[in-house]
Amino acid sequence: MGGFSHLHHNVSPEQQALLRNHNFSLRPLSTVGHLTLGGVIFLTWLPIIAFLFTVLILIQTDFRYFNEQEVTLIHAIGIVVLLAYPTIALGVLIFGIIATRVHSNIRWSAVVYWTWWPFFRLVMCCLAVVLGTALGNYLWYHQFLRYTQLQRLQAYQNIDPYRASGVRLQDAGIATFNRNATVDRLRTGCTTDGATYCIAPIVPNGKISLARDLFMVGVDCCACPGEFRCGDWNVPGELGGMRVVDDHDRQFYRVAAEKWSATYGPKLRHPIFLRWETEPLDALRELQERGRRLLALGLLAAPGLFYLLAVALNGLLGLLVELGHVAPVEVPAPTQGVGGQEWGPGTPKEPLQWGAAPPDPKYVCL
Repeated sequence: MGGFSHLHHNVSPEQQALLRNHNFSLRPLSTVGHLTLGGVIFLTWLPIIAFLFTVLILIQTDFRYFNEQEVTLIHAIGIVVLLAYPTIALGVLIFGIIATRVHSNIRWSAVVYWTWWPFFRLVMCCLAVVLGTALGNYLWYHQFLRYTQLQRLQAYQNIDPYRASGVRLQDAGIATFNRNATVDRLRTGCTTDGATYCIAPIVPNGKISLARDLFMVGVDCCACPGEFRCGDWNVPGELGGMRVVDDHDRQFYRVAAEKWSATYGPKLRHPIFLRWETEPLDALRELQERGRRLLALGLLAAPGLFYLLAVALNGLLGLLVELGHVAPVEVPAPTQGVGGQEWGPGTPKEPLQWGAAPPDPKYVCL
């Protein structure tokens, strides 16, 4: 894929070495199309570090739970530090190009060539920060934060909904009910705000008049109003649930509960909202385990992603060189071909040095 691969047929090894020589005045990248493993590591180690940092700092469960602002500050400072080097490197290069342009003409194909890797290395670092931050926050808010909040609450078993109320169960994280408890899936409440927030009362012995302020809830799993089909409604097993700890969702469930109370009469004091789970302890553990699986997948996939991106960018640069759209300098072509014949009378006797070419204002002087 090299920029001069079309000259390699029937060219002696010495002549190939001369063509591949890269003694430029500035060498931010190796010969186009000859990206080695070391070159890939050099191009991708910083994006990989940026990805790992942004993910791991955002999922420090115990630290972030108590120190949200400190984690945000550390995350921001880390990003600034990680992006400083590629940003400065590209900035210095662009400054040199601008300074050269002020005093002489430049060749834009050379500008593209020399800024290719500094620019795309910065792009890869920014992409790593965005992906790492997105994954870290997703894992935190959807998996690890919920797990931590529920773990810090209490677990109640064999609850009698006739005797227990929301006031007594204020610190409940997971709950299972006795055999007398049922969910009235027909006399439900709901509210809509883009999504439909559904609630159904947990009642003793199927009597709505004895309902307190305990509800099973879900999103987009009922007609409004209509039959409640949320969570494990059709899974055999004991009645249980996990507490809704998301403040955003609880606001809408509270509105739905107030509408339900206005329709069916029981006054609400401290409504408790649960997601229907026949095995709430297993569901709680699954929150953490799923978070760990997604984290492991992200940590394994990121290096491969940046490796493939570096190889693809190198291939694109090589293609642009082949097409003549970008180039560091022009190659002096042989006067009589290269098929086993001698180079022309103008061929230099010393090793080919790109930096030794005659001054030409078309090129960037870096």
